[in-house]
Amino acid sequence: MKSFLFLILILASGVCCYQNYGQNQPVHTTLSHMDGRSMEVMLLSREQTQVTFKRQSDGLRLSCGIRDLSIWSKCKVYWYFRGSNGKFGDQAKRSIVGDFHLQGIREEIQNLIEDLDMADFRLNAAGSIAEELTMENAIAALELSIEKLKLKEAEHIRHRN
Repeated sequence: MKSFLFLILILASGVCCYQNYGQNQPVHTTLSHMDGRSMEVMLLSREQTQVTFKRQSDGLRLSCGIRDLSIWSKCKVYWYFRGSNGKFGDQAKRSIVGDFHLQGIREEIQNLIEDLDMADFRLNAAGSIAEELTMENAIAALELSIEKLKLKEAEHIRHRN
């Protein structure tokens, strides 16, 4: 009786895992080639005959033909993207990782802008010339950081399109 209940528990957890597989994109996994080579990757997207991934070792974005993967790796790719059937729209083609990266850049810009506003208040409240110079340098550094992030944002958008 205990073994029967244990078997039902195992089957139920397997079904639950299968139904929820691919819900949290992107996924970190190991893909194996048919000749035995394997690598740690982050799956990004799948088209009809190719899978796009980011190699964990150096962050390089690569594509590979699905037919060149081992059976287990093919199963991972198909299960992970099972709802897409290889037909991605324009929005789905964009990397989810890229979207999170862009969101992070924008949040950091907003945080720096808030810090810049506070630095302006501190500059107005400075009691000595040394404090004023320190705050002016801090404001210049914050403005430079904001401009750098805006350039990163524009470069990311340019590479994405």
